[in-house]
Amino acid sequence: MSVQSLPDLETMVGNIIAAWEACPAELRTAGAQWYPAAYELAADMAATARITTAQAAGIIAALSPSMGWAANVSAAWAVCESHRARVTTPRRHTRVQMTKVRGVLATADEDVIRAILTGPKEHAFYRNIMGDTAIVTVDRWAYRTATGEPLAARSLPPYLYTIVAAAWTIAAERLGVSVRTLQAAVWLFERVQAEARRAVERELKRLAKRLTRLQAEFDRGIARIVRRKRTRRAA
Repeated sequence: MSVQSLPDLETMVGNIIAAWEACPAELRTAGAQWYPAAYELAADMAATARITTAQAAGIIAALSPSMGWAANVSAAWAVCESHRARVTTPRRHTRVQMTKVRGVLATADEDVIRAILTGPKEHAFYRNIMGDTAIVTVDRWAYRTATGEPLAARSLPPYLYTIVAAAWTIAAERLGVSVRTLQAAVWLFERVQAEARRAVERELKRLAKRLTRLQAEFDRGIARIVRRKRTRRAA
């Protein structure tokens, strides 16, 4: 499926609801706590850099596109620590995103920060971290949950983002849970599932190598037996 073609809305809503229903209770609880924990992380960064929590959250959001969470956090810390030390901000993303980072560092006005974060994903991510529970961050994981396919491009065009976000919002309304919690819980669940799949793949590769070695040993053993038989016949 190309990025330009999405399943129908009801199919995506059903996929999201199915993922939530498969999500263990502990991950649902963790999902409800994820964004508040991200806010606390931003507060810690803000204290280090001597900026506002909104600015730190804006830095995290600006650095988030096409970046895993661990790398995102590492990059944001690097920016905050360099700001505290009053040294040149390290290049941790594209020029466009680093321009946004510098813009966020230059203002404590939350309206201005929201205006700087023009990408739909980074904008929603910032608002989720800052406490908005009515908007959804549609990242690669959220796209895959909704559509059943990996995202083929670096990002979703805004009009497609809006459709996928609508599917998440409808699913949350039907489930009676905030869309922020729904997305975070399913994100955690999808990551656990992906790691489990990778573990199975690693084990299958290990077993395949072992079987290859055993087959080679077997073939060598058969070859030795054949040679011995031929030697006996020749004698």
